[in-house]
Amino acid sequence: MNLHNNKGFTVVELLSALVILLIVVTLGYQTFAYVYSSYDRNEESWIVQQDVRKVSDWIDKNAQTAYILEIYAAKPAAFDAADEYYYLYNEAGKVYIRNPKETSAVHLSGETIDTVFSFDAGEPNALHYDIVGKDLKTALNEVYTVEGTLLILNLTNGKKINEGDPAGIMTSGKCIRFKSTADNYMDMYNYNK
Repeated sequence: MNLHNNKGFTVVELLSALVILLIVVTLGYQTFAYVYSSYDRNEESWIVQQDVRKVSDWIDKNAQTAYILEIYAAKPAAFDAADEYYYLYNEAGKVYIRNPKETSAVHLSGETIDTVFSFDAGEPNALHYDIVGKDLKTALNEVYTVEGTLLILNLTNGKKINEGDPAGIMTSGKCIRFKSTADNYMDMYNYNK
């Protein structure tokens, strides 16, 4: 009787195959995890870039038709329902817009964004703005910046930026308020959807 059966695998062969299988599975998982984290980082960066562009587009589209424009350090403590100004301001890392005759504002950006508005006496009808978005959800802490200059063509009677209410007006700040020739309330809110 022959005690050696050559049909099958030895324990050493099975263990060797198992070790090779574990190495392949581990490498596959690490590759999958790297690709997934790269996708997640890129998606977060894209969201920040999109929000920065959304704020820039809103400023370009709506503030350009202003016939009165003023820059303030911060938003007012409360909005008056009779106030006929549009407001765009930065508070706690979010950008908000407020339509005329409303007592509350809606946020325009969902990410950490900082805005700075300024004007130069040499260019009295030009609004300069810097919009900085920070990607704080990933380890990269990337910063996206849009810098722009918007020529305000509709300022009335030879007015310049900041020639309205003198109380609190500054040459640079985080809040602009303006009256616009385009009364497109709904259009402003569509940016938030």
